[in-house]
Amino acid sequence: MKKLLCAILAVVLVFALCACSLPSLKDLPPLPPLPGRESAEETSAGAEDGFAAREPLTLDIVLPADSPAAREYFGDADFVGRFEAENPGLYLQLELVGREELPGFLDERLARGEVPDVVCAASLSGLVSEDLLLPVETYCPKELLDDLFPGLLDACAPDGAVRALPDQVSAGALLCNAALLADAGVSVPDSWAALEEACGAILERYDGAVIPLGIDMSDGGGWNCFACYAWGSGGGFADADGAWTLNRPENTEGVEFAVSLVNRGYTNPNPAAVSAESLLAQFAAGELAMLPTADLSAALAAARDAGIDALVSAIPSKEDGSGFILASAERIAVLRDDAAPDPDARLEAVGAFLRYYYDTERCLARAEAEGRLPALRSAAEALGDGSLARGSWAELLGSCRSCPADESEWESVCRELAQIERLALIGGDVQAALDALQLEISP
Repeated sequence: MKKLLCAILAVVLVFALCACSLPSLKDLPPLPPLPGRESAEETSAGAEDGFAAREPLTLDIVLPADSPAAREYFGDADFVGRFEAENPGLYLQLELVGREELPGFLDERLARGEVPDVVCAASLSGLVSEDLLLPVETYCPKELLDDLFPGLLDACAPDGAVRALPDQVSAGALLCNAALLADAGVSVPDSWAALEEACGAILERYDGAVIPLGIDMSDGGGWNCFACYAWGSGGGFADADGAWTLNRPENTEGVEFAVSLVNRGYTNPNPAAVSAESLLAQFAAGELAMLPTADLSAALAAARDAGIDALVSAIPSKEDGSGFILASAERIAVLRDDAAPDPDARLEAVGAFLRYYYDTERCLARAEAEGRLPALRSAAEALGDGSLARGSWAELLGSCRSCPADESEWESVCRELAQIERLALIGGDVQAALDALQLEISP
């Protein structure tokens, strides 16, 4: 099992975002001063619930923390101290580990029989196959579960049962240069027809000096292109049960629509030979009007630094108003520990920690500090909407779709999809190629 865990947990986030800040939060009051780390004896007298009446219990928590903002947030003694003051008799042993070091660190812990209570991980499929993760309904407070976006929870269920909770969200959306679109007399598109109209108007207005739409069919970005246009046509990677459905006719339609945009001159030339970084540089230079990006945080920061007035919108779908965003998140999971002396108390303590960890104001503060979006609906509703073309962050996150990156075939699927897109660029049979991929992945 050691080798399996090491291999699985070594997978980093497919959609890892740069640690840049999101737009400022609107009218968000500062957190109140946090109390010191008092002992259970000092705080139990005024406690009406919590763990004052229980035997002392320590939760072992392992969290990834690479950015200075994350290390400062979790490393501050007040994070642990306030929790312990609010939960008499309950203590935290908090370990902050770099994402690259986390797989080996956890592997060594498990090999020694030292099972953490709570772990934040990027990939869960192997842990589920080893039956190491508890279903969330055994420990997660219902009010918290109801406040998390369903699309994010779906991505935490590689075997059909939700085995973890989404943490801060890395998002992909359509980024638009507001000035270029306004000068061309078009609005931010919300459908394929509107996207075609906007591309045509921009191409005519700037006579080729501005590229209407960025598109990336390279080995690194082909999966993102497929996701944007396959989901946009009503298709997708898998069915409701998680089974691969790569050869749906809607997926073929999506790829062929993307290629039609290239053939009409609406996109950057040679989309198979670009990179997400080069397209972002063109957007920041004012040479690209619209960019479906998987790295919204970095794109917004680059636009801000370049003085570009950038608007964020859902990725357009074939039908009006049915757009979506791409989302990925690390996951908070609880490991099975059959040697726990009091399993009920352990799960109750985990619930108390999760209430604290997912407190709305804390989620907002972390989201702004780490340049991500909150997984809580209540927190997303408090985000300022100055950079949005329409709607709210809560509406955007409510439309989120997540790629099946936990599946063992994911990397292979990504490579093959990029190859199929390049085949489509030279007139190849997309449906036949997707049929062959489906048979290879799911014989």
